[in-house]
Amino acid sequence: MSLRYMIDESNTTSETSLSLYRAAVTWAARRGSRFEMRVERNRYRDLEGLRRLTALGSTATAPEEQLFGKSTDPVFVTGTAGEDLARELTCVAAPANDLSGDVSPVEAVSIYLGERRTYAAFDYGSTQLLELTDDELQDLRETLKAQGLDPGYLIRAPQPRMLNQ
Repeated sequence: MSLRYMIDESNTTSETSLSLYRAAVTWAARRGSRFEMRVERNRYRDLEGLRRLTALGSTATAPEEQLFGKSTDPVFVTGTAGEDLARELTCVAAPANDLSGDVSPVEAVSIYLGERRTYAAFDYGSTQLLELTDDELQDLRETLKAQGLDPGYLIRAPQPRMLNQ
């Protein structure tokens, strides 16, 4: 059985937030079997970084969208999780016109182990959720500790309320 956790960055520095993101996404990518991510092409000035991210797997484009009055140009990338994914998600910087607190180079990424999504980051890494077994939770806590990070930042996520309960 797995439970949902989140990285609580509410009282962290930008440096700690970036370190927590890098540790968690690397941990998940190394254990995952596949990934899905959404990249907003129009946010990139660094076309080499964009090329490296889209080269990680198969791509599919979607029609340009309007989101909160801004035009988006999404490309969806799916592929095999592993070291290449970990490297690119931690080495390619967030887009140059990112917002304060953005730590991920992609708008959203999900990493799966089989059919179970073990890691998801949304809004350029400002929200990170993990679906972990007890053993995975212990392993991630040990990973954070080994990197000099407080495993207390990994907390149980609020559970969505079901209708008619």
